[in-house]
Amino acid sequence: MAALDNTQLRAFGLRRPEQLQTWVEKGELNFPEEYWPLLKYCGDPDAAVLALLRLQEADADAVECFSQTPVLWSRFLRLAGLSDALADLIIAYPDLLSALTLPVLGSLHSHEDIAAGFAAQMSDAAGGVDEIRERYYALLIEIAVSDLFAADSTSDFPEISWRISTLVDATLEAALTLARRQVPQANEGLSLAVLTLGKAGARELNYISDVDLIFVAKWPEEMTEGAALSAATSLAVALSTIVSGPGRWRPLWPIDTALRPEGKDGALVRGLDSYRSYYQKWAQPWEFQALLKARPVAGDLSLGRDFVAMVRPLVWEVSARPDFVEQSRAMRRRVESNINRQQRERHLKLGPGGLRDVEFTVQLLQLVHGRVDESVRSPNTLEALAQLCEGGYVGRAEAAELEYAYRYLRTLEHRIQLEKLKRSHVVPDSLERLRRYARSFCARLSGEGELDRTELLSAEDLENEWQRLRIRVRELHQQIFYRPLLSVTAALSNEDLRLSESAAEDRLKAIGYLDPRAALRHIGFLTAGVSRRASIVRQVLPAMLGWLADGANPDRGLLEFRIIAEEVGGSQWFGRTLRDSKQAAQRLCLILSSSLYLSDAIKLQPTLIRWLDGEDELAPLSIGQLRTETQAVISRQETLADASQRIRSIRSREVSRAGCADMIFGMDVALSGRRLADCTQVAIENALMVARNATEGADSLPMAVIAMGRLGGRECGYGSDADLVLIHDDAGCEESEATRIGAAVATQLRQILQAEPNSLGVDFDLRPEGKQGPLARSLQSLERYYQDWSVAWERQALVRARPIAGDESVQESYLRIVDQRRWHQPLTDNEIKQIRLLKARMEKERLPRGQKPNRNVKLGPGGLSDVEWTVQLAQLQHARLHPSLRVSSTLVALAALTDAGLVSDSDQKQLREAWVLASKIRAANALALGRTRGYKVDILPATDAQRSAVARILGYPAGAERQLEEDYLRAARHARSVFVRLFQGITEPAVGSHLE
Repeated sequence: MAALDNTQLRAFGLRRPEQLQTWVEKGELNFPEEYWPLLKYCGDPDAAVLALLRLQEADADAVECFSQTPVLWSRFLRLAGLSDALADLIIAYPDLLSALTLPVLGSLHSHEDIAAGFAAQMSDAAGGVDEIRERYYALLIEIAVSDLFAADSTSDFPEISWRISTLVDATLEAALTLARRQVPQANEGLSLAVLTLGKAGARELNYISDVDLIFVAKWPEEMTEGAALSAATSLAVALSTIVSGPGRWRPLWPIDTALRPEGKDGALVRGLDSYRSYYQKWAQPWEFQALLKARPVAGDLSLGRDFVAMVRPLVWEVSARPDFVEQSRAMRRRVESNINRQQRERHLKLGPGGLRDVEFTVQLLQLVHGRVDESVRSPNTLEALAQLCEGGYVGRAEAAELEYAYRYLRTLEHRIQLEKLKRSHVVPDSLERLRRYARSFCARLSGEGELDRTELLSAEDLENEWQRLRIRVRELHQQIFYRPLLSVTAALSNEDLRLSESAAEDRLKAIGYLDPRAALRHIGFLTAGVSRRASIVRQVLPAMLGWLADGANPDRGLLEFRIIAEEVGGSQWFGRTLRDSKQAAQRLCLILSSSLYLSDAIKLQPTLIRWLDGEDELAPLSIGQLRTETQAVISRQETLADASQRIRSIRSREVSRAGCADMIFGMDVALSGRRLADCTQVAIENALMVARNATEGADSLPMAVIAMGRLGGRECGYGSDADLVLIHDDAGCEESEATRIGAAVATQLRQILQAEPNSLGVDFDLRPEGKQGPLARSLQSLERYYQDWSVAWERQALVRARPIAGDESVQESYLRIVDQRRWHQPLTDNEIKQIRLLKARMEKERLPRGQKPNRNVKLGPGGLSDVEWTVQLAQLQHARLHPSLRVSSTLVALAALTDAGLVSDSDQKQLREAWVLASKIRAANALALGRTRGYKVDILPATDAQRSAVARILGYPAGAERQLEEDYLRAARHARSVFVRLFQGITEPAVGSHLE
């Protein structure tokens, strides 16, 4: 054979061919040149050559082995080219070279052969651990070599995985036998069954996986339960140590017993009756899902089968439990929370479109349909998929695609894990490492080791196919689970799978639809006929059914979508938006299934759906833009009623825009408070102009509108009324006449804003003298009143006073008057006492009867009122010396108090956290319930449905609804403690505890 040059060696994949040439020429490496072409089919030829050099350095006789058995050249090089870990084992223990001699997969050892080999190899209790591990790794090398030489590695994946599982089964049996030698007290009639769960139970293990185990004990009558369980626990611990503990040989694989009853806090071993009692009384749905793959593998197999027979009926009834959907989502969330955010997009198992998505799809269908159909209960993922296809629950084309995706992803997972023999599921972004996996993926053999493939996968090929499959797996979940639901009510193509009505109802119920029959009726209406709308809906509805199910109330969401489709389904923009923008459709589903308020808004103005496609349309308009638009619109209206309606409509539109932004991007009460205040201010500005034009004599009377309360602080909520005060300058007019005109304008202003639809509540009760005072007051009268008659609560109310509309000179004069009163006059001890007494009376009188005070986020302990009164009292006390405190916003004032050294960082943090969370809950209540007024907006949601809706809007995942309540009650307790110290001036934290 002619000598190979470096160019040819590089063509084989070597990055440093000159190194190979040098080692051979110097006699450091015995590697006949006739075998060099074998490097072409190694994952990493350089790593293979280096491993060969290290092997010969470690054992010179290894060369003789290769000479006597030429097939070792190709097999060692192929194995070392991918697996550093197994190459290192062979170098450390050259006797393992004998494991490379089996030619093909079909000649691997059976379970019986493996078990017999373990029994023959174990010599005694002291040395048995090393023998077990040596035998295990020899057999694992056989499996790995047969895998790498497979004609089609993805097709042979199930066989490889089954072989690994068989090896683990036999190893556990051998380890249990050895453990009994180490624990003599376990041999007195005590039976122990070892059951595997998860991938081990399903016979679909990876090269290195956690092996999930459950131990079941049975003991003779003469043994006490305590003694039996103690001995059985010692036996289980000994088994785990044999397999996973330290030793001369590396541990085999981690054993995980956390799926036992009560998890890590529960007993390691139980009797059958104890398991039965726990599963019947206390187990959560996810625990039964874990038992789906339970299988006895070692010890008393009869006892293990009794355990499986006991739990199997419970497993298949779990999908009928009312909390199944939330528990399933919670378990999925717990799993996904384990992913490092930086690894999420490269995580082969848990990332989007990963292995867990395939397994979740198959298992969910099993749990839904396996309850009544025993033919779809295989614990093995691919077998179960085939059963679901055969049973008519999954279409053949979709099943074939999902099967291929699963085989491919699992084969890639095997390649990644073989490299270092570590439990890794992250696909590296290094092209060098991807090249190593790709080259080992599909090399083929013909005859006795003769290679007939001339092309190998590139790193780019591997990456592109993986990315394609990730996207396709997500699409297949929707196609497999949701599209068949349409076939129950719609005439689809002949290729589409058709479910029975009962199967469709089971499927809908399993994902959260409480009334699946009604849901099917809605689906039927939406997909019926040959209209353009029906055609587009048939395309998008499978995905939308899943997105609606992710919301708090999928039944209502689907109904709302039907209503909207009836109204505007024929419009081109509607169908185009749903078809072309996945983002818009997904956001619409979130809103319809979670927010009654925004659902109603969209029904009134369906074109709001267009905003959901992108980010720009949901951004807030500036107050200048709103003024320009509103003034242009009302200038074209011919009647007072038309102008009034347009003012309210524009404001309502902007409130809906803010609500959509809060739903989609996450609740930001500071931002939405300013947005709502600004659009309300513009509405009031224009309503004042219209009211003045409609009131005789008003055009000659300068006047201004003052915002109070939340509007004054630019901290509006979705249910906030507009607290207003109307001020005018007499301008030479008789005071009584000016008062009459002002009152008429105020009345007209209120009527304009409070009319339906899109009503805005207007409240003038914070004016001087409250309800007893005139609706409008002159500047001169106002100044006299504040000098002679005003009381402490009115001074406090002025903290958030802010002119927002009308004559600028009147606004300036008003600020001159009230600034003197609120910022420059010292607060007397008597005024402080009055403010504290009023706060106490409010807590006693204004809380609704029968309501737990700590559930009221506005008036309850640690709620909005506590925080705001604390901040406002501090402002009144210190603003004279600290100009930075002269602001109307609670959060801005709180930060200024900290900057001035008047409130500690810790106190500020606790007050701010409680205020923000209470404001979020009020906003979410309004959005979820569609109710913007009344005390229920201020209450922590009490029912599961309300709690779910509010929690989902605030970003709490499914299953974590109770966490919202816990978070608020904790924040409120801390804020109440600060309130007691800072507002009441009392250091005892127990004060006010009667409200708790």
